[in-house]
Amino acid sequence: IPGAINIYAETFKDEEPGEIKDISYETMLIIYCDGDECALSQRLADELKSSGYENIRILYAGWKGWKESETE
Repeated sequence: IPGAINIYAETFKDEEPGEIKDISYETMLIIYCDGDECALSQRLADELKSSGYENIRILYAGWKGWKESETE
């Protein structure tokens, strides 16, 4: 997805990626993972909210849904 930053939910709490440090807390962040059965996007969204980010959305269809929508 253009402009996407890869952030691992499993390690976010321990090592916040440098790419996100320059993003303001008000910027809309769209979180996604592999698909609607993946719970990591919700986990990361919760971590980001705890870190002060306010405008978070989850793309529940995930990467697979994004790719499928590109071909339609």
